[in-house]
Amino acid sequence: MREAGSEKTKIQDEVLSYRLESQNRAKQIQTALKNAGFYKGQIYGKIGPQTKRAIKDFQKANKLNPDGVVGSKTWEELKRYLKN
Repeated sequence: MREAGSEKTKIQDEVLSYRLESQNRAKQIQTALKNAGFYKGQIYGKIGPQTKRAIKDFQKANKLNPDGVVGSKTWEELKRYLKN
């Protein structure tokens, strides 16, 4: 028999892990966009309007669909700007 508290803790841990992973990915996106010259803001890990605009501009410049979503094709292009 499972304890309700341990199940709740497991779910909370999973949510926290997802949020941290998501925040880290957002920081990577912002860093890559900054390195590529499309983002001038702070690297803080949230995709706000300024980051969204930079994503669209990056996509246009790289002949990708400028939807503001970092899908697999956009991410492949962005990752190049994370390497030093």
